[in-house]
Amino acid sequence: MARPKKTVKREKQYSVRLTMAESKRIEKNANRYGLSVSNYLRKKGLDDKLKPLWTQEERDVYRQLVGMANNLNQLTRYTHERKLMTAKILETIDAINGAIDKLR
Repeated sequence: MARPKKTVKREKQYSVRLTMAESKRIEKNANRYGLSVSNYLRKKGLDDKLKPLWTQEERDVYRQLVGMANNLNQLTRYTHERKLMTAKILETIDAINGAIDKLR
């Protein structure tokens, strides 16, 4: 079975000479954005906005935030039912604010 045809055929090719340092820097940046070198150079050349991938620490903080948000929702529901504010809620809010500060 033949390979399916691409919807956009890229026909033009450029050749660029780089120093080893320039090549390593481009490869490092491409990896940072989760792209191949070709896609990275294409996006940079076309002024596309690139968003770097999150580091492992940022992913861990995000998971913590999701867990704390779930806890906060449960605590909020509890306080609405009982009409009271507990120290646990205030601790959770402080922890969420700390995690948000780490992501900034």
